[in-house]
Amino acid sequence: MPRSDGYESELLSAFEKDALKSVATKAELSRFKALEEGMPYQTLIASILHKYVTGQLSEREGKRSPAGPRQKKAPTRRTGEVDV
Repeated sequence: MPRSDGYESELLSAFEKDALKSVATKAELSRFKALEEGMPYQTLIASILHKYVTGQLSEREGKRSPAGPRQKKAPTRRTGEVDV
C-alpha cells in the first residue's frame, strides 16, 4: 500500500473521528438518489409523491406515524372516484 501524505492522513483522521460534514444540498442529494435508482430526479420525485398520495409509500419499521399507514378507500360505483 502506498504511503499517504499529510493531507491524506489528516483527512483519514477526521473521517475516523466522524468530524466530516456533508456540503451537498438537498437538490444534489435528490439527484444522487435518482442516479442510484436509474432515473432523472424529477421522475423520482414525481414517483415518490404519487406513491405517498395513493398510500403506496410505506414507512420503515420504527418510524411509523401515530395514525398508522393510510388506507385506500373503495371506489364508488357510479363514477369510479375514491371517497375521501
